[in-house]
Amino acid sequence: MNPRHPVWLALSDLFLDTDSRLSFPYIARTLAESPFSDDELEAIFQNEVAPAVEFNLFDIAGEWAGFDEAWLIAEITKRPPKPYKLRTPDTHHELQAVLGLAHHLRRVPEAARPQRIEAWHLLAKLYLNRSCPPPPELATLALSAIELPAIFRLEIEPAYRPFAASYRRHAPNLYPSPDEVEANWSAWILSIE
Repeated sequence: MNPRHPVWLALSDLFLDTDSRLSFPYIARTLAESPFSDDELEAIFQNEVAPAVEFNLFDIAGEWAGFDEAWLIAEITKRPPKPYKLRTPDTHHELQAVLGLAHHLRRVPEAARPQRIEAWHLLAKLYLNRSCPPPPELATLALSAIELPAIFRLEIEPAYRPFAASYRRHAPNLYPSPDEVEANWSAWILSIE
């Protein structure tokens, strides 16, 4: 299999007509496991994936569940990679968040990666839900009261915080304020101490 195919599929999720932020940890895993550098991944995103699927963000009833893999590969391979001007700058910011997570994941031993991805998935919910009690799965992660805050502050917060204000502006009843994120985070920390 072409090593670009899983990367194309993962990056195409950033162009779905849905909130893709919960998928950031899984997209980051695919990027971290690929043989490509951050610069190469950015070029693949910008010049291969975006030209094929960016239209979806402007479609009134765009694809939200995921692009068909065979269609996506055919669509990308029929176009020669060439410089493309992205029309949706937020998507580029999402790519930067995912690349940041992938960068962290590359430094995590392979055996510990599933646990880190699960931690990211849980911690991302602090930015995605106003009401966010500590999930029971938090205890099964076996992360210390030192490790979890480091993961939250150094990995999740930089990836999700930049989007918090814009999402909250569009759906204030759904997404938490910075104060709510901090209050929920404090409750989570207390639950594992």
